[in-house]
Amino acid sequence: MESESNRADPSENRIAAKLRAAYLRGKERILALRRAQTMTEYGLILSAVAAVVYVAYHSMGGSINSMVIWTIIAGDLTGS
Repeated sequence: MESESNRADPSENRIAAKLRAAYLRGKERILALRRAQTMTEYGLILSAVAAVVYVAYHSMGGSINSMVIWTIIAGDLTGS
């Protein structure tokens, strides 16, 4: 025979279900925030790399253009 303390009150079951649902929603939100944080970090890294490439190109722009023979490259790309 079950004792009084082993039986679960229906209201306690509802409270436990609500707490479990709230916990799972919170966990999902945390995971979503982590994914958003990771994407933001990738965006910042990409921006930093783009800025470095931009500065490097503008500081060496003239010497890069003089090293490359654009007509030969254009001919190779068009197959003529």
